[in-house]
Amino acid sequence: MIHKLQYILALIFCLNTVCKTNAQRKERELDPLGDPVLLSSRHTSEFTFNNPGDSEFGNIIIDFNNATLFNNHSLAAQVRGSELAFEIWLREQHLVIKVAIEKEAHAKYGNFPNFPSFNEAQKWLYEEIELDGIRRNIGATQSLYNAKVREKKAIRDRCLRNIKLLDLRANQISTGQINNPQYGHIKLYGNGDTPLKDIKTTTQVNNLRAQEVAAFSKNQWGLDQELKIINTLNT
Repeated sequence: MIHKLQYILALIFCLNTVCKTNAQRKERELDPLGDPVLLSSRHTSEFTFNNPGDSEFGNIIIDFNNATLFNNHSLAAQVRGSELAFEIWLREQHLVIKVAIEKEAHAKYGNFPNFPSFNEAQKWLYEEIELDGIRRNIGATQSLYNAKVREKKAIRDRCLRNIKLLDLRANQISTGQINNPQYGHIKLYGNGDTPLKDIKTTTQVNNLRAQEVAAFSKNQWGLDQELKIINTLNT
């Protein structure tokens, strides 16, 4: 047994495959005199079914079994031999599938309204399968982006720390504290782990500070984007 919604989707694809093959043949219907004439969508739209089971060929079976899916394809291929019969039969199968989709919608969401048409039911089916995939994978995706956010926040904090240390060192140099400055043993993390005491000129300070500011700006842009993704995943 496979996922019910995916089974119905596979069944729709199965019928679509037969339709594409059948489209290569001339579509015909019988006129009042019994002569074959070209079949148009205007004519076929007149055929409607209120209950499954009207077709002389029988209907597809939806029991969510792989073997039955193959049998349904065989049945569609058998009906394909008659263009008009196939058009009528296909429209009835659309009703069968619509009812099956509605049954799954009701089972999943309770008091769910019936669909006005097969196309609307099919649209819901596609969207629901997509949402199911998102729901199954959202946990792993959230974990991935949470890790990215933690990493970028650490880079942000490191850049801000280094900028503050460089501002301190710039002030020390401007006041003549070039050798053996206070806090000279503290290092700039991630930028060569350079101790403050090894930075002895304003030019060095400015170059290192420009690097930190650039790294901060680039990192912050990425952090903002990933935070937006996290917020979207959490809604």
